[in-house]
Amino acid sequence: MPASVDQDIDLVVPDLLRIETNEDRAVEIAGDMSILVDDLLLSGDFSNSALVLRELRKASEGKVAPAAARAALTTVGESIALREAASMLSDFDEPTLATFIESCESIGPISIRSLHPVLQSETETPAFARARDLTQRFGAAGVNYIAPLADDSRWFVQRTAAALLGSTRSADAVGPLQTLLRRTDPRVLRQAVAALAGIDDPAAARAVQTALRAASGAGRAAVIEALVAEKDPRVVPMLSRILSESDPFGQDHQTVLDTLDAVRQLADERAVGAVATIMRRKRFFARKKARAFKGAAVDALAAIGTARATSALAEAARTGDRLLRRVIREKGAPA
Repeated sequence: MPASVDQDIDLVVPDLLRIETNEDRAVEIAGDMSILVDDLLLSGDFSNSALVLRELRKASEGKVAPAAARAALTTVGESIALREAASMLSDFDEPTLATFIESCESIGPISIRSLHPVLQSETETPAFARARDLTQRFGAAGVNYIAPLADDSRWFVQRTAAALLGSTRSADAVGPLQTLLRRTDPRVLRQAVAALAGIDDPAAARAVQTALRAASGAGRAAVIEALVAEKDPRVVPMLSRILSESDPFGQDHQTVLDTLDAVRQLADERAVGAVATIMRRKRFFARKKARAFKGAAVDALAAIGTARATSALAEAARTGDRLLRRVIREKGAPA
């Protein structure tokens, strides 16, 4: 682009957007700016496109036609021009990359849509890594624009969707992650469970609880493996919540056993309270189930092995029900 055009953009665009007080004229200018940005992106002039987008962002928060400015940003975010620019991510040098990132941040999380083709890669190419990192910058605001990737039929795109949704740490991501929990590919299932484990919300815990109830065989093993594989400390509160919301004598019996096994493998003291509570649950005419989960609870506390866990076992050995005291003696747990 000729230097004179650069100069015109530098001097005229900011002035037009800043000083216009007529709403109808401001609406017209905002529309013209979205067209201009498309042309700049297609010509590879990222510096000036970033300048125009920066001013549109300011206008979207101003008093004169902010809705028109927001609409202009949305138009750019959905444009073929932005998608074409995103397709060149691997070719950008660091200054150009920084300018492109600034442009996307000015546009807002809708710019994630332009990154979808790059994110649909089975391997972690340089372009994929840049698109992933840029997507994660939007945090929870990006959930609605990441979620469509979960509907892709390819397992590796589903896995990417799960990882990106999990990175938002948002309760809004639980819904699309639940959808991914129903996929049959264990690679997707593991990533979806790991993503949910990082979300501190009751809905995330209930989603994993439901997955444990519904899974069997390799699927159930994949859920447990995902919960313990990374030794992520954020998993422990989720496991504790599952224990507190589960009926060890009803349909949740196997879920409780699997959860206690995960607690045993993680051996984190924060689970002591939930384990000690469920260990003392009792019911007449359910001796077989009671022995199973009480034994799993004792094993979990023994594996944790801290002073608090040992104290809980010792207290149970003195004041627990007859079956619990017997299980503790049989296992030779600290008492």
